[in-house]
This record gives sequence, structure tokens and C-alpha cells, in this order.
Amino acid sequence: MYEPAAAYFDQLHASLGVGVPETSGYPALANLLNAVGDSLKPKISAIIHPANSGAGIPDGGIFQSMPYRF
Repeated sequence: MYEPAAAYFDQLHASLGVGVPETSGYPALANLLNAVGDSLKPKISAIIHPANSGAGIPDGGIFQSMPYRF
């Protein structure tokens, strides 16, 4: 678990002063959640700014990963 957390803090530090302060850490958070979600069963994925479901645009969501079917 140390590696995803260390990567999160490295990415968060790199995002300081870049972009909009309120959302500049979102990619780092999504990467952390996805790294942890990959180890879960069922796997989960973090989506930043998923589609509006009637209450405005949410900041993010965590969803069960679905296998690709063709």
C-alpha cells in the first residue's frame, strides 16, 4: 500500500500551483483510488466528473469495473 500512497503524495506535490487549486489534485486522487481499486474484488474505478445525474456535475465517483465485452 505504500507505493500508491507515495505516488499520490508525489503527484499531489507536483500539482501545487498548477491549474485551478480546487481541482488540481483530482488526477492524483483518481490514480490513488484506481491503484487501490485494482487490488479489490470486484475491482473499482474512480471517475472524475462523471455524467450529471440530475444534481449537477459531481466531483467524482467510484464505480465497479465492468469487463469489456465485444
